[in-house]
Amino acid sequence: MFGFLVGLIAGGTTPFAAPHIRKALENILTQDVTMSDAEFGTFCYAVMLILGGILVLFAGSGTPLPMALGGFLGMFGKRIYNTVSKKGGPAL
Repeated sequence: MFGFLVGLIAGGTTPFAAPHIRKALENILTQDVTMSDAEFGTFCYAVMLILGGILVLFAGSGTPLPMALGGFLGMFGKRIYNTVSKKGGPAL
């Protein structure tokens, strides 16, 4: 359950962490690395899940599958809910 919650938080906070990750990359990298917006979004999602995985690893509890499921629902849960409940919003 802990891994699921960590994944949920990691997936849900990815859009908020993206500007900080971009700033850190600009400070670290001296060359221009070209990435499309979609690639950068995927990169940020992976970074957040890796950080969540490290937290779960040091806590000594959780398995990868619930964390991946939580990350998926954290990132795409709102869109899925809006689509299923017909409230509109971005299509899948």
